[in-house]
Formats: sequence, C-alpha cells, structure tokens
Amino acid sequence: AKGQAMTATAASLLPLLATLVPSRPNIPIAPRVSQFISMQSVKTPEPTLIPGLSASDFQHPEDKRASQLLKTFFAPVELALRGAFSALVEDALFMDNIASGVLVGPRQLPELHQALLRSCKLLSIETAPDLYIRQSPYPNAYTVAVQGRRPFVVVTTSLLDLLSPTEVQAVIAHELGHLKCEHSLAIAMANLVLSPLASVSPVADAALQSRLLRWQRAAELSCDRAALLAVGDVRAVQAVTMKLCGGSKAYGKSMDVE
Repeated sequence: AKGQAMTATAASLLPLLATLVPSRPNIPIAPRVSQFISMQSVKTPEPTLIPGLSASDFQHPEDKRASQLLKTFFAPVELALRGAFSALVEDALFMDNIASGVLVGPRQLPELHQALLRSCKLLSIETAPDLYIRQSPYPNAYTVAVQGRRPFVVVTTSLLDLLSPTEVQAVIAHELGHLKCEHSLAIAMANLVLSPLASVSPVADAALQSRLLRWQRAAELSCDRAALLAVGDVRAVQAVTMKLCGGSKAYGKSMDVE
C-alpha cells in the first residue's frame, strides 16, 4: 500500500515536473536587457546601469520558468530548505572560508573589492557578499547560491593568474548572478522533489534528471548574461570560457576569441 501511495504521488507530480524545462527552445530576453545586450555586441567603454534590475530581467527563459514553478508549487519546501541552510550549513561554510581563504576588503586586494562592489551595483544587489581568495592550482570560482546571512563568492589564485582584470570581474559577476537567482536553492528543491522517483520509476526519474541538467545549463547561461551586464564586453565573457577550457598563464594574453 505504501508503494502504491508513493507511485500515485510521483505520478501526480510528473506533469508538473515535466514542465520545469520545456523541450521546445525559446530564448527571448526581457526587452530592456535585450536592448542593452545588443549594444554590447560592439565593445563599449562602460556597462550601462539598469535601475531596479531583477533576476527575471536577465534569466534564461527556461531557468526563469523552472524557478518560478518550483517556488509557486513548493513554497513550504523552500522555507524548510532555507531554515536548514541557515541552521546547519551557513556557519560551517563561513568558518571554512575564513580559515582557508583571504577575505577581500577595502584594504585587502582593494582592486578586487572594487570589482565586486561595481558588479553588485550593476546587478542591483544591495548587500555585497563576502569575497574570498583561496590557494588552488585549479582555476575556479563558486558560491552557494542562497541569499542567507553570509552570502559569499570564492575565487582561486589560479583563476586570478589566468584572467585579465575585466575577465575576473566577469567571473565575479557570473557568481553574483547565481546568488541573485538563488540557483542552489532552486536546484536543491528540484532534487528533493525528484528523489522519490528513483526507486518508484527509474525511467521517469532518468527523463526528469535529463531535464534538470538542461535547466542547470540554462542557469549557467543566465549567469553569463549577468556577467555581460556587469562588464559590458562580450569578448571578455567569451574569453573566460576559452581560457578555462585551454588557457595558460604563459600564453593567455596571446589567445583570441575570434
């Protein structure tokens, strides 16, 4: 009886979950952001400030649709996850960052601090997260994209060595895009909703996991848009991807995205 109840519950969720990431491509952009991005196809001296910019203004349509559906239909799950993150995870992450990284500030790597503040202003993020630099041979940047008590962004030393200052700002803005959209929270909600399907219907679970991966790709595109809004240079955003794929400290300056 318990198994039948789980099957019935999973079956009732399938139509909703299947709509999280539709199969047909559709990639319009909010009008005021679309106009801005079209301007950036030619390099401009400074990015344009868009007052009151919201996450939905630059989110990829599939990312926006999936996030809105989850928050609409699974609001209690969202509240529970926020509570668990605040109580169980946030302080541990803070201790790990402060113990293993250098906290950027007005007197500690001020140029990176200014890049962070500038990106926050352009993306309409009122409270700047902590920015940490961590020693690593791997070029990387990451955040836990939940707007909690101590939001943060981590950038590794190898990434700083590989990229130009504008490209570093693009990376910081990309991570700020994740924070503004709260992608970690939304995708954790999706995984929590999908987890019962693994044992009930492996075929349905595989199909929905494929759609979840597609949503994650759309979320990355949303954050690339955030990076473009912050730096105003499409080549800098493209160069980040190129250098992460095959760049080196010795030859990075001679690489050409064209």
